[in-house]
Amino acid sequence: AEFLEQLQDRTLSEQGVSLLEAQLVNSCTRGDDDIRLIDAILTNWKHDCTGVGDGEGLAGLLALACSDGHEQVVQRLLQYPGLAVDLGEVVPLACYNPLRRVPLMKLFLDPGSPVDWGKEGVAEEVGPALQEFFEDVCQKCNDKEDQKDRMVVLDHLLTHPQLTGRIALGAAGANGLTVFGRAVMAGDTEVMALTHRHHPEDLSGVLADGSTHLQRAVLKGQAGAVEWLLARGADPNVETANGTA
Repeated sequence: AEFLEQLQDRTLSEQGVSLLEAQLVNSCTRGDDDIRLIDAILTNWKHDCTGVGDGEGLAGLLALACSDGHEQVVQRLLQYPGLAVDLGEVVPLACYNPLRRVPLMKLFLDPGSPVDWGKEGVAEEVGPALQEFFEDVCQKCNDKEDQKDRMVVLDHLLTHPQLTGRIALGAAGANGLTVFGRAVMAGDTEVMALTHRHHPEDLSGVLADGSTHLQRAVLKGQAGAVEWLLARGADPNVETANGTA
């Protein structure tokens, strides 16, 4: 990295260009452990990098970094001036990364991100991946993944000015429950609060299966969800085929 600082304003031979391109690809493949070297190449080497990675350029390396979950590499590539980000390719890769999808999506959704979500057709193209990501992360389905910024990312998806209304909070899953309903069953009061704020549900209403949210929370032993529902006016005396909560 220190040697690369001397590359400014220098012209490399064809072999030198080829070797440095190969080094950039290898470093991006190795990921965050090589971030200092990657940063040095991108900062000091005045090269368009269009031939990098079998002609896919930095956009191809960005897709690779998303697939591999290299958060720092993704962050550094997004800072590269003029990088054309193919959201239709990289967003699904980030959304489906099994361990790093939350921090990766935070990079794309943060207010200071250079990503243009308003580009024509983008929101529609990646909409299914965003919906699946939102629902899946709400359920915390993988205990091994990094979910430190889970609620921040979920909130960004609901409040981003170029993604308004893209997440269907009222859509029922295979079990007939909305995201809010599933959060009640899981006792996840953070998701309950977030989804109810953006898509208020009738907290005392009778659901399709004849139960209420409160009954479901009681049945699952989710004391936190029961307390949350009662504090917001859910009626424990609503009569259903199974009695009251």
